[in-house]
Order: sequence, then C-alpha cells, then structure tokens
Amino acid sequence: GVLIIGGGPVGLSAAWLLAERNIPVSVLEKMTGVQKDYRASTFHAATLDLFEGTGITEALVDMGLKSPITQFRGWKEGKVAEFDHALLKNDTRHPYRLQCEQYKLAEHLYATLKKHPSANLLYGHEVTGIRDNGDGVDVTANTPRGEQRFSARYVIAADGGRSIVRHQLGIAFEGKTYADRILVMGTPF
Repeated sequence: GVLIIGGGPVGLSAAWLLAERNIPVSVLEKMTGVQKDYRASTFHAATLDLFEGTGITEALVDMGLKSPITQFRGWKEGKVAEFDHALLKNDTRHPYRLQCEQYKLAEHLYATLKKHPSANLLYGHEVTGIRDNGDGVDVTANTPRGEQRFSARYVIAADGGRSIVRHQLGIAFEGKTYADRILVMGTPF
C-alpha cells in the first residue's frame, strides 16, 4: 500500500486517485479534521483538465463558480490587467477560472474516502519520523493511542510548507515572502 502524509486537498486527491484504482492507501494527518483554509480559492483550467474523468473536476464544477474573466489588481493601482479565458477555448475544456475554496474539495474527498474500501483516513496522527527500510518506508506518528509505527512500500509527502518529510530529508523549500500582510476572514453571511 501507500502512506500519504497530509490530509489536505493534495493528499486527499492523491488518496482518491489511488483508492479508485484499488491501491490500498492510508492518509496520516495531524489535524483532527479537514481545516477550513481560506488561502486558496481558485482552480485553473489545466488542473480541471488534468482531473477530468476522475470525479474531482466534476465535484469542483458542481461546488464552484465559473469566472470567465480574471482581473489582477494592486492595492494602489486598482486594475492592472484583465484576462478573458474565452481566448483559451481551443486549448482547454474549461476556459475559465473556477472559484472554489480548496477546503471544499478536501471536505468532499474526505467524505467520499471515508466510505471507500481501499482508503483509511487517520486524522489526529502527527508524523514525527520517516525512515527508508530498504524495501519500503517506516513512518512514526503520535496518535490518539500514543506513538505508532506504519510501514508501506511508498510514501507521498503532501504535508505542506512545513513538511516534516522534507525537513528530515534535508530538502529546502524555496520561495519568497511578500512584504504586505493580508487578513482573510470568513463569515457565514
């Protein structure tokens, strides 16, 4: 089987694709449930094309809003650029940006995978160590029942920017930080 470290939209998408091919998969996630993360709210045409036919694109389109025109705006400048996605109609089956928070995809996949016979969702399981054992990988995690060890032929690290796997393997996370800070708030209204 396959262990996936991280139960967000990336980890759950990988789990869904594997489970649908009857490959046993377990997801280890440190949080106790799917997090409502407002940082990412848009899916691009290439992503929708890639996942088409898997059930992921279809679910996203049902949950999201199609935005045929995208604007880039600056705090002081206002509208900087505008892009009409209709220009891509010959290059994609989805000539729009889809407005749908990624947590909605994660919630959908979580609910679907909970019922899937090839999937095991282990939330509240914080990975603390990973080791190559020659024939596969051993993973140690703090769980509600104490420390446990899991073994699998393969591990997929989908545990985000502060990845324990990347840290333990000494792989840098290259990127940049914006000087501006933005407060994002959600409300049921």
